[in-house]
Amino acid sequence: MVFTFASVLTAIGLFDIIGVMVTAIVIAILVIMLAAGPITRSRKKHPWVGCLAKTLNNLSSIDLARSSTRRH
Repeated sequence: MVFTFASVLTAIGLFDIIGVMVTAIVIAILVIMLAAGPITRSRKKHPWVGCLAKTLNNLSSIDLARSSTRRH
């Protein structure tokens, strides 16, 4: 759901045309739905991938927070 929300924000920020925004959102949802099964199977097979993904997410969140405060 977070990925879809980010896609919505990106579409709103980049385009003023409603059709482009709706298309971007629909494509994002379709990609998520198609990728959900293979990603779930892979994470069950290799649990360390989930830990790695969470770590990368945390690092990018910290970097985003640092960039927003302009403290580099």
